[in-house]
Amino acid sequence: MRRALGTLAGYVLWLLPWTLFHEGGHFLAVLWYAGKPLQFHLQIASLGALWIPRWIWYYPQGLHAEQRAVIGYAGFAMEFFVSGILILLFPLWGSLYLLGAIAHFMLYPHYAGVASDFDYL
Repeated sequence: MRRALGTLAGYVLWLLPWTLFHEGGHFLAVLWYAGKPLQFHLQIASLGALWIPRWIWYYPQGLHAEQRAVIGYAGFAMEFFVSGILILLFPLWGSLYLLGAIAHFMLYPHYAGVASDFDYL
């Protein structure tokens, strides 16, 4: 299992759930406030020489600023929530997931561009 972390499959198995949780947070928040699901499309962003696949979505019309703010932060909130659950169940994996969530939150403004989760004003 340790060798799997160094393989492409290991990264996919780690990043795919991470992406699903993050985007799932936005999806659930929009479903709560707007009553309809988000539509996503794939975009490739860059952070230096690193290419980053991103699932882009747009805020539905008619939301208040507070609702848009909650939706914008819901992806990262879900990452931190899942980190807590994983830490309780699998301390090592949960801690690694938490470190990834923190890194994601800190690096996000550097590659998000105009399609930012925080563009809710």
